[in-house]
Amino acid sequence: MLVAESSGSNLNLPEELLQALPSDPFEQLDVARKITSIALSARIDALQSEASALRAELSEKDGLITELQAQVDSHHAALSEAADKLARA
Repeated sequence: MLVAESSGSNLNLPEELLQALPSDPFEQLDVARKITSIALSARIDALQSEASALRAELSEKDGLITELQAQVDSHHAALSEAADKLARA
């Protein structure tokens, strides 16, 4: 007995899909579990890929921050040196 037949309602599933489902409800649940597992695995892979890309972008931004901080330190030192020269003049 198929799910649609046992509930007496049309689940809006294509007839081909209903024919392909096993008749045993526990086997149907096993198919559903496998489909869910595949979907979750695909979603996890996509999220891991996105996280990896975001980590790479973060690393690039950290490098830029380091460069900019070095420039700030250099300019600060030059300003301090110029201020000292001005004070001595």
